[in-house]
Amino acid sequence: MRSLLRSEPERDLEDRGLLEEEQSKSSGRKIYLVLGAFTLVAFCGLAAAVFAPKNSVVINGKAAISLAQKQKSTKSISEQIKDPHCEDFPSLDILEVTHNNLANMGPGSGREGIEYHAKTWDGKEIYMDLHAKAAFKSDDPKDFGMHGAYGTINVAGNSEACIEVSFRDFKTKKPALLDDFSLSFFDIDHGKGTNGLEALTIEGDWSMAVVAKDTTVLVHHTEGNERRITFQATNRSQVLDDPSDPKVLTMNQYNKAITVRFQHANKFFLGMHVKTAARFARVFEFIGVASILCAKSPTGGTLPVGQVYVNENQMKKVGGMVEEETNWWWVLAALILGALLAALIFLFLPKKDPEYREIVRETVAAPPPPPPKQGPGIYAAAFAAGPGTKLGLHLDAPHGINQPPMIKKILEGAVQRFNTLGKPNAIEPYDMIIKVGDVSDPSQIMVELKNGLPEDAKLTLDRPEKIEAMIEGDLGVKLDAMEDSYGAVIMEIEPSGSIAKWNKENPTKKMNKGDRIVSVNGNTFDPKRGWTVRADKSEKSGGGTPKKSASFGSRMNSRFLEEIAEFKGKEIEVTMLKYITFEK
Repeated sequence: MRSLLRSEPERDLEDRGLLEEEQSKSSGRKIYLVLGAFTLVAFCGLAAAVFAPKNSVVINGKAAISLAQKQKSTKSISEQIKDPHCEDFPSLDILEVTHNNLANMGPGSGREGIEYHAKTWDGKEIYMDLHAKAAFKSDDPKDFGMHGAYGTINVAGNSEACIEVSFRDFKTKKPALLDDFSLSFFDIDHGKGTNGLEALTIEGDWSMAVVAKDTTVLVHHTEGNERRITFQATNRSQVLDDPSDPKVLTMNQYNKAITVRFQHANKFFLGMHVKTAARFARVFEFIGVASILCAKSPTGGTLPVGQVYVNENQMKKVGGMVEEETNWWWVLAALILGALLAALIFLFLPKKDPEYREIVRETVAAPPPPPPKQGPGIYAAAFAAGPGTKLGLHLDAPHGINQPPMIKKILEGAVQRFNTLGKPNAIEPYDMIIKVGDVSDPSQIMVELKNGLPEDAKLTLDRPEKIEAMIEGDLGVKLDAMEDSYGAVIMEIEPSGSIAKWNKENPTKKMNKGDRIVSVNGNTFDPKRGWTVRADKSEKSGGGTPKKSASFGSRMNSRFLEEIAEFKGKEIEVTMLKYITFEK
């Protein structure tokens, strides 16, 4: 009714405004059309680049033959990582020991070290040299060398053998670079209780490591040091743990074994640790066969392969030897086809009548605000999983202190897919898993996660509250951590310490046993970076002198955080993670 009461000039002016508005919209549509056509062409080119046939690459004037081709496999390196098979991992035939005097402990004499005579998969004869970089203890050096087809090294309890492994040409004795070979290590376990706890560290030119699907070996591989990977025992020794044939393994033998692949390697380091006292000798066994991928069960059945770990630094070197070149003719053809399709769409798209005047005015409702993000406290997350589904969580699961596992990092898997749904209860690092389905016993939570989740998985988690506190003097807490832990777990709070005083003055932010301290004065907790620790004040040796403390890296004994000298009598800033689960 209002439009009928307006004057003619006013209506003309409005019509001209509507026309200009329509012309502006038409120009905008043309711009979007051009952008759409360009996107279509680019998409066709990208698809062709990905799916086009590949040609071999010529490097330094020589045709590059991929490692997969040498093993009569057509799979690329990425395919080998995603779906590894026995033929992808070449063997190394360890023939004999030609010299044996590791760490100058015998059983031979002369220069230090062990020399193995070996033959690569392509018939090249080499020496594999082992040299101890520091002294270590052995219960019986007669176990050095070989037993049957297996290389063996004996390490005593509470000792670590740091060994450099390198290669020489068998004829010229000059250093050699090995193209591709595999080593498998067996019987990674411990004795009764935690007696003789074994761990194996590999650092250097390794490219892939593979474990069994139901492995009992705990793997530590962090972003900060791709070249270093550690395998630690979690299962007790049993009768007939040692395999007689590396290609025929019982399930117990298989779950305690690992296979490591080395590509383009000239040396690497082996750390053979026995972290606790050992009543009997702990012998580390290895052989140049990819047993995790090549072994069968005693009945001839296939054994289930588990996770593949990758040293990205080494794979970059290997990638230069196995890269494939795209056939660009296919890309050019796809670009031309995409351009033709874009032109046809542009020509036959219906045009808008310039005299069109109708305008639909409607109020677009503003989108609802996103739901509030999950705050500190206990919450639940349910998502699809099922047998064989990779959960995708890197956990800090304290061993021996009966505490639920804390999430250190979210990897590719079911949890990551759940987080992409944009729900307020997306799972985050440092959340603690306190319940899996109906299982809430901390000692059983890791078992449930390892056994696989049902199709409708449900986790109950505890999100910590981050607390910044100014503390004066010594912390007065008993802490526990491993080398790759995030923060240190509070094991005990001394009644006279500064944390106890904080709790009394701040009852709503009280720290409890099980909570974590993650930094002091802005320094993130990292036992390897030099924070000093001292033994319990009650532990005294003869003469009243405190015992020498051990470093972090083992949850066998808890330690006290040493008061930093320059902050005595001064305030220090402490960052703590507080969990509702541990409130009393």
